[in-house]
Amino acid sequence: MHIATDERIRQRAEAARQGALRGGRLTRSLLAFGRRQPLQPEVLRPGEAIRRFELVLQRALGPTIALSIASSPDVWECCVDAGQLEVALLNLAVNARDAMPEGGVLRLDCANVTFPSRREVTAGLELHPGEYVAIRIGDSGAGIPPELLPRVFEPFFTTRELGKGSGLGLSHVQGFARQSGGDVGIASPAGGGTTVTIYLPRAKA
Repeated sequence: MHIATDERIRQRAEAARQGALRGGRLTRSLLAFGRRQPLQPEVLRPGEAIRRFELVLQRALGPTIALSIASSPDVWECCVDAGQLEVALLNLAVNARDAMPEGGVLRLDCANVTFPSRREVTAGLELHPGEYVAIRIGDSGAGIPPELLPRVFEPFFTTRELGKGSGLGLSHVQGFARQSGGDVGIASPAGGGTTVTIYLPRAKA
């Protein structure tokens, strides 16, 4: 009798803990979307930060998805909250995993990008002319239908089944990037997978 009671208490405690964690994640995502989350930026090399986070990303992807990371040593430093960058990458990795139920490849790379003037800024991005580090995350899934692509950054919008996603993952990524002085772009050609690019300003010397 005591064993059964203790087990029910344990299950209820665990359910409460999981609910609190989900609530915390939801709150952080909403704050990021509204660009009001507290950030603790630091100067870092994004390629090195991603390498340190590689094992976590691979575990999130599972055994059927290969993770390919490439970053040249001359990629600029950027000033960003390392923890929030990891959350953004994890959100994107989970999205990519769900887009490749039969397995596939997730490619992640960093590159330097310069927009000399407002005219050269990629359409749809809220960026000032300047120097940025572009972190690209691309999957080999089926891609996103063109009629849905303009809505992917809307809060609570999701293509997943009911109960299998909050629809705040991409909103969080966009909110974090914009609060950091950058932005996020997305491309999904028919049958060519999806690539999300996070633009982060180059750290000032």
